[in-house]
Amino acid sequence: MSTDEVDRLYSRVVPTYSGFRIPYTNRWHDVDRINETHFAVADIERDRVFIVNTSSEIITWEWQALVHYSYKSGGPYPNDFTHVNDVEVLPDGRIMASIRNQDEVVFINRTSGVNESWTLGEENNHTILFGQHNPDYIPKSRGGPAVIVADSHNDRVVEFQRVNGEWKQSWVWQDAQMQWTRDADRLPNGHTLITDTHGNRILEINEDGEKVWSAQSNFPYDAERLGTGDESAGGPSAQRANLAGKATVASEAKDTASKVKTSDDGLAALPTKTLTAVEDTIPPKLLNAALYVMPGWFNVLEVLVLIVGLFVGLTWCLAEAYWRGYRLQLPVGHIKSDEG
Repeated sequence: MSTDEVDRLYSRVVPTYSGFRIPYTNRWHDVDRINETHFAVADIERDRVFIVNTSSEIITWEWQALVHYSYKSGGPYPNDFTHVNDVEVLPDGRIMASIRNQDEVVFINRTSGVNESWTLGEENNHTILFGQHNPDYIPKSRGGPAVIVADSHNDRVVEFQRVNGEWKQSWVWQDAQMQWTRDADRLPNGHTLITDTHGNRILEINEDGEKVWSAQSNFPYDAERLGTGDESAGGPSAQRANLAGKATVASEAKDTASKVKTSDDGLAALPTKTLTAVEDTIPPKLLNAALYVMPGWFNVLEVLVLIVGLFVGLTWCLAEAYWRGYRLQLPVGHIKSDEG
């Protein structure tokens, strides 16, 4: 649906530096509108979060990731150090930011910096979060403080509730098809809208964890329910709504956390550590490109099998050519000597 009417409020071209290993990440990844003139920006290019006054183009506040994180953490510095991929201004004025490469969601006081006691996740502790996207904050008025987040590399949607000064997992949902979730929004009716990027679909699940509808879409990245406000706001926390996700029961949650499920046509479920090792083996750009162009039932394991198959096939052909005596014939000139 489109009205074909666009009002440009603010724009800026972010340069791409050819010397970077992953040049396409040098950009602004997310923006949260504060008021008519001010925007909060998640800036992957410079590993920072800042607020800009669009009427004057003056940056009025800035938080640099290097103030809080060592350059030895996360991704390669300075190429893709934090990959800060989401920013949200909270009702109390704090700023919540998703620091993907450090597997953390941080809460930033604009005066004192990161409130470490509120940090959700821990670098390389993938049982909490692993390369997450799009955390959405649920305030106390709607049953929070809580955060629902697309736990991308864990192929799930998970929610955490603030309990006695700590984050406790309160809800999780995944199914056999889910691969690299990118967005999850709690809707006002208690349903959850999920963007399943490598599963090539957008779906909605109800309070009982059952699918209400699902629509196929090639490599979707984000979805919003129109009429529900910014980031599909207004939904209750899982604790208040007493949601029953696919892995709410402790025993089932333990099982789904220890397995990585594939579609019925895919390979058998393997331990999470195996999948992690596979993903670390394949360059991210190659993996995402392969999953983008391949059929929807393809996942990380199928990509690895394809790469190995192509490598073995090419090696076999070269070996056959060598042993059968095929040689590359280069033109050789003959120089006639004076004695000849």
